[in-house]
Amino acid sequence: MALEGKINGLLIPVPTFVMYKIIGINTGNRVVEVPLDVNYDLDMAALISKIEENFPALIYLSYPNSPTGNCFNRDKVEALIKKSPGIVVVDEAYASFSGDSFLPLLKKYDNLVILKTLSKLGLATLRLGFLIGNRELVAQLDKVRLPYNVNSLSQAAAGFFLDYQEEFTAQVNEIITRREELYCGLQDIAGIKPYPSRANFIFFSCSFASDRIYKQLAARGILVKNLHKPPLMPNCMRVTVGNLEENRAF
Repeated sequence: MALEGKINGLLIPVPTFVMYKIIGINTGNRVVEVPLDVNYDLDMAALISKIEENFPALIYLSYPNSPTGNCFNRDKVEALIKKSPGIVVVDEAYASFSGDSFLPLLKKYDNLVILKTLSKLGLATLRLGFLIGNRELVAQLDKVRLPYNVNSLSQAAAGFFLDYQEEFTAQVNEIITRREELYCGLQDIAGIKPYPSRANFIFFSCSFASDRIYKQLAARGILVKNLHKPPLMPNCMRVTVGNLEENRAF
């Protein structure tokens, strides 16, 4: 079957980073959402069905996934890359905390694109990221790239990061240690179910109203994300891993 003219729009598993949908809609694209399975992993049967039905030009995958913090099964991700009629974008914003990456597969698949950022490594407000893909694809993207899209101050800050990578890596390792402590602490709280995380935050569900807990935490100056959204995330929340003092206060 000829797919010319059929490939359009984007497909995303949900829940995931909300900006994929928002930007997709704002750029005039049709967005197809496919719920994750009960373990917040990819539902391959549902995804393949939607791919065959919609021929998406883009599939966006957050790896580790935001807001659930888990890494999707690698075999499933690779199967999607093979099955996709368009481009599969793997957003590795949190990859430094997972010790995992799809970079080795770039030479194997021309339709794989990887996104990276410095936002999660201590330079959050810099908003500096980059894209890695095959040469021909990047050349086409460069044609529509805005001029001066990375300012000189951001470039200088990126140079600073490169000069001090060891220090930033030590900070990442510290966060991973604190993440495991925080996860164990949440496991000890009745009515709380934390999910294993490969990111710099922990996603957890409550057996009671998360709205109440959110308000009580905020009243004590502790800010978390209230993700209560039935049926995908009923009474769920997300807390960013802080330092030892912050984690204990939470």
